[in-house]
Amino acid sequence: MSEPVRARRVAIVAGVLVALYVIVTFLIRTVPDSLVSLLGGPSGGVDRIGGLRVDYRPARGTEAALERYLASRANVRRERGLLVLEFPGLAEDMVSDVTELLLAGGLVMKESLETDYAHEIGASDDVRIEIDQWRSEDNDVRTNAYLEAYNLQALERVVAAAKARGWSVPAGQELAFEAVEGYPGNEDPRPSWRSHLLASEIVIDGSMIANATRAYDPNTNRPIVLLEFTREGGDRFCEITARLVDKKLATMLGGRVRSAPLIVGRICGGRASITMGGSDPRAQEREATALAAVLLQGGLPPGGTIEKQRWTPPANVAQHEWAARLLLGGLVGLGFALVVWLVLRLAAPTWRVASPPVPPAAAGRFPWRRIAVTLLAPVALIAGAKLTLPGVNSYELEFLPTSALGTGASVIALGLTPVMIAFFLVELVALAVPRLRWRRHDPLGRVRLGQAVAVLAVVLALVQGFFIATYLEGFGRNPFGYSGSFSDMFGGGGGGAAIVDHPGWRFRLLVMGSLATGTLLLAVIAGMIREHGLGNGYAVIVVASIAIEILGPYVDEPRLAGTLGRGHVLGLIALAITVLGTACVLRWRIAADAADHRHLALRMPVSGITPLHDTAAILYLVVMISAIGLGGTLDDTMRWFGDLRARPSQFLGLLVLSIPLWGWILARPSLVRRIAMQAGLVSPTTAEWWRAVIVTGVLLATAGVLWIVATRTDGHAGLLAEPVAAMLGVAVALDVIADARAHRQRLAPAAVLHQIQYAGVAERVLADAGIPCHLHASHTRALFAFFGPFIPVVVMVPEALAADAREKLDDALRAARVPVPSAVVVES
Repeated sequence: MSEPVRARRVAIVAGVLVALYVIVTFLIRTVPDSLVSLLGGPSGGVDRIGGLRVDYRPARGTEAALERYLASRANVRRERGLLVLEFPGLAEDMVSDVTELLLAGGLVMKESLETDYAHEIGASDDVRIEIDQWRSEDNDVRTNAYLEAYNLQALERVVAAAKARGWSVPAGQELAFEAVEGYPGNEDPRPSWRSHLLASEIVIDGSMIANATRAYDPNTNRPIVLLEFTREGGDRFCEITARLVDKKLATMLGGRVRSAPLIVGRICGGRASITMGGSDPRAQEREATALAAVLLQGGLPPGGTIEKQRWTPPANVAQHEWAARLLLGGLVGLGFALVVWLVLRLAAPTWRVASPPVPPAAAGRFPWRRIAVTLLAPVALIAGAKLTLPGVNSYELEFLPTSALGTGASVIALGLTPVMIAFFLVELVALAVPRLRWRRHDPLGRVRLGQAVAVLAVVLALVQGFFIATYLEGFGRNPFGYSGSFSDMFGGGGGGAAIVDHPGWRFRLLVMGSLATGTLLLAVIAGMIREHGLGNGYAVIVVASIAIEILGPYVDEPRLAGTLGRGHVLGLIALAITVLGTACVLRWRIAADAADHRHLALRMPVSGITPLHDTAAILYLVVMISAIGLGGTLDDTMRWFGDLRARPSQFLGLLVLSIPLWGWILARPSLVRRIAMQAGLVSPTTAEWWRAVIVTGVLLATAGVLWIVATRTDGHAGLLAEPVAAMLGVAVALDVIADARAHRQRLAPAAVLHQIQYAGVAERVLADAGIPCHLHASHTRALFAFFGPFIPVVVMVPEALAADAREKLDDALRAARVPVPSAVVVES
């Protein structure tokens, strides 16, 4: 049974939601200056949000450097020989910090040298010689001596005394100092100063920085400044870090070393960060704010002076900003509503009204037992995550950075990934090898494929378990070069041990067996849910893990609920749009003549979620394989893929191009033509397929744009707006609800489908025979398509009619099967 989709109603709802999304977006983001100015407000910058203006006079003889600086900074004005620098949004109490940094000099990076200079200078009563020690990439121990004292004056005195004795800094080198924060776990927790001998050559300077923003380190919550290099600066940074592997690169500001991290490998992402020192959180905040403001101005010519500085308070533009938000929201919402209306008028989808496999009057009790079985998924995930792998010191794990392991030390760390990968690989081989293709749509053939999946899944789990074990052993060896335990290193108190109690093959085999067992246990629970619960077990477990990941922090820390803000609201609106759109499209059908039931309708989305979920990964894999040995070309490709989310135009271009491609691969009309003819139905035409592609494109492109905007606006919003998780959650919810309605009587399987477009044939054949049916997990399989062989569509019918239904479906679906190979007897 189907009804026409009311295009006007859908368009109005979609437009209102998108308008609301835009308004909330610009409650978080800054309303464009041009729009505020158009509505009668100030033009922007300091005039709008207040801040500092500085008149900076460059030193004589720096004309060439000045021209290069102005060429790279379009926002800096030049008036009567002065540079007018603006620091929008800077608080009044930050003015002195910014001007001090401005006069001290911009950011530069220099190589830290390994020499015996500290022993040449010598120690004194208040200056001692300490040793830096770290392991190289080849696991060799490297050392470098340096001077340390509790005040800078002591270091300067001992250096002056050495110079008086005849010592001098070698040509091409310079001596610099760094303030070092004291650690509570040290014998003497006082802050100190240490020396660095640096190469005089500046390898990175402020002109190579395109952007600088203040942020927080996710592991320590310290304020940091995130640097984005220009294209030239990113290439230079990649080249320098490749040359300085196993050496240190010093970051200097105002002639002082701010940090000198060890370079453990080439860094080619075009980004870096500077961590604020000291122990006073307020001072760290101020330093990060001032540093980001100064770095945004780039590398000023050195030696200049400040002629004048003036701070301006923010203008009152609240009314102009609200008018701009409403105008933007209205225009975008109206435009989106018009697009949706035009697409639905062109595509003319129908609304699939599901008929239950048993009349409501004859329905039995609600399937509470099946709900209880389904709830095994979150219970198993929560309980399994609390079981630490054998041989791992769970106490020490608490002091590792959260990004280092995640849930990698629990017995269910692998989840269902090995099983799902095994399903996909076996399905791919069965499709690629002609002699195996018949097994994909034959019940007996799938038994052997299932056996192959089980064996391959165990092998994959054991292999992944081995790598996780060696990874944990690597943490046990403490790669940071710290001599104590991780609990000591991160301030947990003394007496800690290594991450792995007893490294070796016994530990590795225990981890491999435990992880494989955890994966197989989840697979068993998935099977139980599919047979005795609601929905597909694999999909239910995946959705439950996503929900636990999102909601877990708020359950563990209820106080976090009080931190909900505009970012969460934005994410929830994006989630609502994606959820409603997905729920509609999954139940819409497109056919040449919706009134004629002999016309087979196309299910949507015809491309599944593959354009959002798998296209970039598959393309990345292909390029990686084809570019092996190409050096820089491979690096550039990896960088391009890594930055894909940060480039909306490229992401959307790839998404839009891949939708018709995957729609043709997964749902082209020719795929169902034979079985449609076998069942006496009219197969979809190319025109209908294009209509379905357009509707699919609008859904996926909208979900992708909402996600990109949310991610670039607020981290919480991006997490909630993630489209694949939202769409999968909707599909699983629809399947669970449909299962709960259907299983109010005893049902039996009549057929198993692995091509979602065959579902319409099964429904039509059984309807003609007067047999009601229920398609188990059809919504979820519609999203995964070929990539979800672990989510078969099971055609369920009343138990009394199962034999007749199997016979009719077997006749109808026979055309989909390649003949089973048989032996040929040759008589001599």
